[in-house]
Amino acid sequence: THLGDVLADVELYKKAIEHFQILVEADPEDEMVHLDYGTSLIHLALLLQDVHHPEPSQALFRAAENHFMQAAALGNN
Repeated sequence: THLGDVLADVELYKKAIEHFQILVEADPEDEMVHLDYGTSLIHLALLLQDVHHPEPSQALFRAAENHFMQAAALGNN
């Protein structure tokens, strides 16, 4: 995700998101994965933000919030 951030490359973020999905499936109780996943989703949402079409970014923000809530439930406060 750092490379995606530096280059502002949506495709790199999408690849990172795929990897986070695999990690969450492998260990759904790893709060650090949920935190990193949520952070990546926020960065992607900001990169995709469009005033005329806010739905994609809003969905990513909601998904990020869910991952942060899951991390908190797993003990990361």
